Amino acid sequence: MSAGTFALGDQFKLRKKERHTHWGELYQKGLGRYGIMDTASLDNRVTDSAAASSAWGGGHRVKRLSVNVGPNGETYKPILAVARDAGKATGIVTTTTVTHATPAGFGANLERRGQQRGAMEQYLDRNYDLLLGGGHGLSRRVETDHRLILRSRRVGMNSSRIATVYPLHFISIYKMLF
Repeated sequence: MSAGTFALGDQFKLRKKERHTHWGELYQKGLGRYGIMDTASLDNRVTDSAAASSAWGGGHRVKRLSVNVGPNGETYKPILAVARDAGKATGIVTTTTVTHATPAGFGANLERRGQQRGAMEQYLDRNYDLLLGGGHGLSRRVETDHRLILRSRRVGMNSSRIATVYPLHFISIYKMLF
């Protein structure tokens, strides 16, 4: 959120409830930190979610439509891979498909944002602990793609209503709800 959003919310709560927000209290006590992140794309005034999530999840500005891939084809290590290499539990939780450009910015490298199959292959290769997302279309593509079926069966994925991959868990919320 922007500095203005934080300040406005804190001032509103101070006037209405005569106390700061939880984050405002931490900040007042010197226990919180405030930072600003630039999520603009490298090549255009109008960014897209691929470039914005790459800035957040990979720490580098990239051209629009790419995910953690620099202008000369160099790849930037996404934060989930950094955390996994440090022995941390890793995962993606989203309301969109886990392979969409926005969540992919935290765990994959894609030359073009639409390479959702490539994102899933990278998630499997990188052994992330949890993938939780919506979109039954992805599940259908995963279930009908022979290469991904063969690879996912090696790690325990089944094609029932809830697909479970060990140590990776993939659940399609859309299929669970409808």
